Amino acid sequence: MEKQCEKGMDYGMIGNCRSGALVSSKGAIEWLCLPKFDSGSVFAKLLDDIIGGSFEILPKNCLDISQKYDGYTNILITRFKCREGTFEVHDFMPRYKLDHGNYYAPPDLIRYFKHIEGKPVFKIKYDPKLEYAKYPTKIKFRTNYLKAQTAQGDYDSNYLYSSMNVYDVMCQQPLTLTKDEFVLISYNQ
Repeated sequence: MEKQCEKGMDYGMIGNCRSGALVSSKGAIEWLCLPKFDSGSVFAKLLDDIIGGSFEILPKNCLDISQKYDGYTNILITRFKCREGTFEVHDFMPRYKLDHGNYYAPPDLIRYFKHIEGKPVFKIKYDPKLEYAKYPTKIKFRTNYLKAQTAQGDYDSNYLYSSMNVYDVMCQQPLTLTKDEFVLISYNQ
């Protein structure tokens, strides 16, 4: 019997001491603010289910979704078991210790898609709603990335880079995972 993959009300948190994100139990980023904790939202579905925006992974023929942290790290692993195969999404926000002892925490969120077995198929729903969805957000396609920006009001933007075809990501086309891939959401171009 197929188990339904439904939205839970529990969240995993990832962050880098500069900013943070909340990831639902089914792997959707429902809160993200960049570049800092006190910045406006990129995704705010946590606050408004209809207009808040999110970054969702929509697997085909999902049988089970499980989630855990990687050991004692702030890397959240969401495992999708589907009829066609299994894959994991490793979510984290990098933080680097520099040679002189200080830390560098870029305003980036990385979603690493790890192929486990088979040929799992999924869609990505990339739906940023900048600045708490106060104004419309436009997504502009570029050859190697997507740029989300406010259509009016105070200017804000962020960028999506990926090893997958970004046009297919933008259009929510089915993606078949046969090797490891990544998506990077960044405040910087």
